Amino acid sequence: NGGLHLLLELEEYLCFILRKNELCNTNLVDKTSLPVPAKDVNLQFKIYVRVADKDWGANFRKLSAGAALVGLTLWLDHMQGASLEAFPESPESVVLITGTAEYNKVYLNGTLQAFLWEMGSPFLPCKTRSGILVAKAHSLRMRLKDSPFCLDLELRYSPFLPETNSMQLIEGCYIRRGLVPAFNNIRDRLGQVTPRKFARLALLSDKKRDRVIRADIEGRREKLAKLEKTAVMRKKDEQLVQAKAQMKADLKRKSEQVVNEYVIEKQVKFLLLVQFIQQ
Repeated sequence: NGGLHLLLELEEYLCFILRKNELCNTNLVDKTSLPVPAKDVNLQFKIYVRVADKDWGANFRKLSAGAALVGLTLWLDHMQGASLEAFPESPESVVLITGTAEYNKVYLNGTLQAFLWEMGSPFLPCKTRSGILVAKAHSLRMRLKDSPFCLDLELRYSPFLPETNSMQLIEGCYIRRGLVPAFNNIRDRLGQVTPRKFARLALLSDKKRDRVIRADIEGRREKLAKLEKTAVMRKKDEQLVQAKAQMKADLKRKSEQVVNEYVIEKQVKFLLLVQFIQQ
């Protein structure tokens, strides 16, 4: 048919647990108001992922935060397989639809964005529409191949739930509990940074992160001072150019005035000569 059309419908999965990240557990599910037993977590959700020739994408708008994290991991696992096998062919950009809705004071867009940025994923908010994350397909493929967070994306079944919640709710989105101090430190000192930079800083120890952040701040100050100096020099150059242009304009005006006076003088002499001849 000229391309591969694969519709993956995921529904009623039992106990989706990431062994390393432990995204789904009793506390997290309770916060998303899903009726589940304590041992046998039954997430009932639908996620439609369409993979076709030059048409990849995922829609998480109608999912709760816990279900969306599981669905996102499944989707990333599928994308990783396609990246490693180099088939099917990817489009120029990949779009994730998160929407702008809020479920029990949890923002789905912020939760998915925090998870993606933690792994250094190149997804960025769309500049023209809210609730949409966009990434260049080539950057996403390279990240899925190389990122240490993506080496073990496969979901595994486990009869036991983690004793403590590995996720923490902060500013309306779920973040891994171990990343909260690093997240606050980076946000307070550097503001919003790129996903790759955040992932690199989050993986560093506290001392190394502090040293890197201080170096980054100092570099920003030096760059700002250099820009200010350049702006001052540029302003002086512009003023000098304007002064030269003004001088040229004044000289031209004076030259035109001298020429006009000379022409008038010649005309007067000519008229006097004509009158003298007539007399």
